[in-house]
Amino acid sequence: SGNMNEIIKGINYAFNQKYNISGNLNFAKGGEDDGKTLTNGISSTIYSENCFVIFEGIDSINTVSVDLGKVYTDLSFVSLNGIYEDGKNASFDPTKVSILVSHDGKQYTPIDVFIIKNKEDDSISSEINEYYCVFPNSILARWISVTFVNISKYLYISEIKIVIEWYILKE
Repeated sequence: SGNMNEIIKGINYAFNQKYNISGNLNFAKGGEDDGKTLTNGISSTIYSENCFVIFEGIDSINTVSVDLGKVYTDLSFVSLNGIYEDGKNASFDPTKVSILVSHDGKQYTPIDVFIIKNKEDDSISSEINEYYCVFPNSILARWISVTFVNISKYLYISEIKIVIEWYILKE
């Protein structure tokens, strides 16, 4: 239902934190991963800005796991920012997103999340460029693992945020 002119704000605890990626990565079409690409605070919907990671293959299963550096007790949601190139070969609308959390990095627990798809603007032609995976209640965790399945040949992610103390501003 578009973004209903709501802006979701909060403190991003993934900022500049380390993460691991597994999946079918492809850098031939651009993009890069220097170990901070997805947590450097730069999210873009523009393909030419090159601050993104590309996952290739329809139905490919990909995972990004972020280490927050310490256990937080009040995590509210994970957001994924995506990029679309031309809408034909690439989009940002994974068929399935699942979240696992851990306080020790060894034992992970799946969390049911409520997905909010956000668009760059309210127009029908606008592509989805952000996924909010909202926890049903506050989560205690240090490691957050996000797994998603590609819907199109390429899926571009430019930023992952893990947020506490979130609130919604009506524009």
